[in-house]
Amino acid sequence: MIFALIAACGSAAGDVTSKVILDIKKLTVRSYLPPLFIALAVLTALTLPWLFGLDKTLFFTPKYLILFVLMLAAAVAWNIPFYTSLKKETLHEFELIMLLTPISTVLLAAIVFPDERQIGPFVASLIAAIALLATRIKKSHLELTKNIKRTLLAMFFISVEVILLKELLTAVSPATLYFLRTASISVVLLLYFKTKKDDFGNLAQSLPIITLSAVFGIIYMVTKYFSFQELGVVKTTLILLLAPILNYIASYFYFKEHRLFKKDLVAALVILLCVAYVTLVK
Repeated sequence: MIFALIAACGSAAGDVTSKVILDIKKLTVRSYLPPLFIALAVLTALTLPWLFGLDKTLFFTPKYLILFVLMLAAAVAWNIPFYTSLKKETLHEFELIMLLTPISTVLLAAIVFPDERQIGPFVASLIAAIALLATRIKKSHLELTKNIKRTLLAMFFISVEVILLKELLTAVSPATLYFLRTASISVVLLLYFKTKKDDFGNLAQSLPIITLSAVFGIIYMVTKYFSFQELGVVKTTLILLLAPILNYIASYFYFKEHRLFKKDLVAALVILLCVAYVTLVK
């Protein structure tokens, strides 16, 4: 469970630092993503001497190579709209849309993996995800704007990638898989994006915080991968629902984007009770 809790904190911290880079530092998505993923790959490589693990007899079979390619495609497909929406939306509104991701992830995991169909964790995860969504939904959020469509697309591919990741983790250790993922994505992004000269000034000034964002990203993703192995997708997704609560707090205190309401506390309480149930009840 500790891995999932660390991942939740890393997720919230990563979103906040990315929002600072994109919104306050005014860095463009095309300038931010390539150096971010290069930093992710380089920093993750430092952990490989201790956490390296790859079953060559499995990973280099057609099945796992195809899964890896599909995982990369899904990762690229969600990262670009994810960060584009993070830049264009307030952190508060962005997290609201992304609240749909846990629901789709839990349902998809239960459909694909028989061991994810334990009724207690499955129902608790859905209750927590729906409670959080219900307390934040507004009529205006039902309007399918271009940004919302982009974020919903990211949500779908995030869920797909999670399913592919769990299968790949049977052949590759979490740190090794994340290194291979980020290194491959950085190459794709370097080929896809072309940084303009006007962006280099902001990019140079933002390198320290980009590195910090990469650190939070590694903490989030690698511990999440470990949690997938330890707890499974459904339980991990439930605990990760703590991240939006942390983001709402940051949205209120740091970005001054909204007010806190009693329903925020209600949602937090429901999530904590569901996490306690899954953790304490065997």
